[in-house]
Amino acid sequence: MGSSGINAEYMGSSGINAEYMGSSGINAEYMGDEKRKAKKQQEAHVEDKCKDEVTARVEMWVNRSGEFMLQKGDVRTMLSNLHSVFPHFSPSNQFLVHRSTTDFRTVQKMYYKASKLLHPDRHRNSETERRVLATQVFTALTSAFERFEKFYGK
Repeated sequence: MGSSGINAEYMGSSGINAEYMGSSGINAEYMGDEKRKAKKQQEAHVEDKCKDEVTARVEMWVNRSGEFMLQKGDVRTMLSNLHSVFPHFSPSNQFLVHRSTTDFRTVQKMYYKASKLLHPDRHRNSETERRVLATQVFTALTSAFERFEKFYGK
């Protein structure tokens, strides 16, 4: 304790807690929060812009795959052409499924493998475009697989 009865260990020369204050008297912790908020806002803006571009690519991929149960998106074709929309794996034909197959187990196995690759949790730390692309492709593929499962599943 100093002569004024104030704990000098935690106080700066001005009597202000130096541990939480910057040299200008502004709370440094608050400034860090503001910078983090600004960075998150910037990332959100970039992600929104990226979503628009990626959505168009994914929709084209789904539409090219044909229809199944009167809806765009045949999971068998989508799996076989996955590398054309999400080229971040090899070999490019590892999810190949014949378009005419009706074997639920075969399609299910390929879908599970692809969903492990695309799952959003796997791409939390990926660059923005890859993360957004993986999420949208995963969502489209899951929707198509659910329709296939209703028709051919147990």
